[in-house]
Amino acid sequence: LFILPSTEPKSSKMCSEVGLVPNLGYIKILIKNRGWSGSELSRHMGVSVTEANRVIRGARRGGKKVIGGLIKAFPDEKWSDLFLNQR
Repeated sequence: LFILPSTEPKSSKMCSEVGLVPNLGYIKILIKNRGWSGSELSRHMGVSVTEANRVIRGARRGGKKVIGGLIKAFPDEKWSDLFLNQR
């Protein structure tokens, strides 16, 4: 008998339950000020170009990858500026 391990819920769902979403307006300003393209953002975040583009379009609201990636890409920015609490 082979039993599959239970999987974690989608990280974006977990994040939305907490109420955290990327502050897209602020993040877009940061990207523009640095002169980054989508591929440069993805490299700094440590995610795929597709994932970074989803974040910027607002199609990816949060999750471990997004939160960790944005903090990694913008380490000197305040956490409270990068994210909004939607509770």
